[in-house]
Amino acid sequence: LLFGQGYDVTPEIEISTGHSIDFRIDRADVETALVEVTRPVAPDDRAADSAVAAIRQTAANKTSGQLQEHGGGVTLFVDCSSFDDSQWAEIDRNRPDVGHRPAAVFRARPDGRLDGYTHGSVPIDLPGKIS
Repeated sequence: LLFGQGYDVTPEIEISTGHSIDFRIDRADVETALVEVTRPVAPDDRAADSAVAAIRQTAANKTSGQLQEHGGGVTLFVDCSSFDDSQWAEIDRNRPDVGHRPAAVFRARPDGRLDGYTHGSVPIDLPGKIS
């Protein structure tokens, strides 16, 4: 997703809180940004009773610790690529808030298709299918 948008990606950026953020992304025409990625397990394989509950629970784990201590400036990517079509349809239909802004919730398919949505002002150029 990030490489496809022309970003240089540097993994595991240590920050002042002692945590590491998954990626710093750079591109000549935009400001540097920090990205934390979470990959929720589909509801079939966990206690969550729906796809929406699964992404909210997973995002809450990130936001209530690491991202809260950082104090802002990190975009949360919620990668739902492991969700099947019906689970993704539930998420896409409801477009739930994940408790952090800015955030991008998306699903990538093996054939290269991307779908998703954002909450807040995401400072990263994303493909048109993620809006």
